[in-house]
Amino acid sequence: CSSKEGRDLILNHACIAQMITNTSSLLSSSNPWIASNVALVLARITVEELGCQTILTHLKHREILNELMLALDISDPSRSTNAAFAIGRLIEKDEGKKILISVCGQYKILDSLLHMLEVNEEKGVNKNACYALSCLCTTHYGFQLCLQYLTVFHRILFSIESILSSNEHENVWFALMCLRTIAQYDGANDHLCYSKKLPEKLKQIRDKWITHKDVQDEAKLLWYMIHRNMKPNQPNIDECRNNSTDISWNLCIDNWDNNEFQYRIILDDIPIAVTNNTNYCLKNLKANTNYSVQIQYVTSHGDSILSDPTIFRTDEELPPPVNNLHIVRRSMTAARITWESPDLSECNSFKGYQVYL
Repeated sequence: CSSKEGRDLILNHACIAQMITNTSSLLSSSNPWIASNVALVLARITVEELGCQTILTHLKHREILNELMLALDISDPSRSTNAAFAIGRLIEKDEGKKILISVCGQYKILDSLLHMLEVNEEKGVNKNACYALSCLCTTHYGFQLCLQYLTVFHRILFSIESILSSNEHENVWFALMCLRTIAQYDGANDHLCYSKKLPEKLKQIRDKWITHKDVQDEAKLLWYMIHRNMKPNQPNIDECRNNSTDISWNLCIDNWDNNEFQYRIILDDIPIAVTNNTNYCLKNLKANTNYSVQIQYVTSHGDSILSDPTIFRTDEELPPPVNNLHIVRRSMTAARITWESPDLSECNSFKGYQVYL
C-alpha cells in the first residue's frame, strides 16, 4: 500500500471488503507491532478516495469506525498516529463527517484529539492529530461541530497554540496548517485569539524559523487571516477647513511586514486613496458639508473590515472680498467709504462687516 499501484491493486481486489474487516479487527491487538502496522495499512488505504469510500460504505463500517476511534488511544503512539491520519482522510468531506458522527457520536473524536494534543510531543502524535482536526474543519459543517463542543474546542486550540513553540519543524507546520484551516470561517478569529497569545507566537515563529519557507508562508498567511477581521481605529480629525481636512489614525495591530501594510481611505463609502502613512489630507471638499471617513487595512493577503466612520463637517466658505471699495466723501477729520456686497449665498454665517484702518 505504499505506492499508488499497490493501493489500486488492493482496492480493486474482489476480497477487499473481507480484507478490511480482518485488518480492522487487529487494531485492538495487544501486540503493539501488529496494531500499529494494521493502522498504517488502513491509513495508506485512505490515501485514495476509493479507499475512503470502501470503508465508509462497508457493510461493517460501524465496527470499523469504532475500532479506528478506539485506536486513537495514546498508549500506543504509532497506532494512534496512523489511526488519526486514516480518520482525517475519512472525514475530509461532509459525507464522511456525518457517517462518523452518526456511528461514534458528535464529541468522541474531539475528546480523543484533545487527549492526543495534550500529551508530550515526543510521542509523535501531535502532527496527525492536527491533521485530523484540519480535515474535520475543511467544511463549514465540521467547523460548526467544533463550536457545539466549545469548551473542548478551546482546549484543543490552546494545545495547538502550545505546539507552535515546539522545536520540531514538522510539528510547527502542522499546527499552523490546522489553525489556518480553521481561520477561513467567519467568527473563527474570536476562538483562535481567545488566549490573546497567538499573534505574538506567530511573530516568534517568523523570527525563529527564518530558513524554513513552508513555516514562514503558513505563519504569514495565518497572521493576515486572523487580522482580516480586525477593525482599524476610527480616524481622527486633526484640522478641518472649508475645502480640506487633515486626518490621522493609530495602528491598532503590529504588522507582519512594513512593506506590505497599507491603508485605504474611504470617503462617503467611496475609496479615494491608498497610503503607507498613518495620516492623510482630504482635498477638494465642499464647504459647510458633512462627510464620513473610514480606514481599511490593505495587505497582499486581503483587506480588513472597515473602521467605524468618523463624521465631520467642513468649515463654511470664507466670504469673498467686497467689491468696488471707495471713498465717497472726506474731510480733514473724517471719511465716508462705501462698497458693493459680494456674493454671500454660500456663507450662511455672515453677520456683518469689520472695517480696519
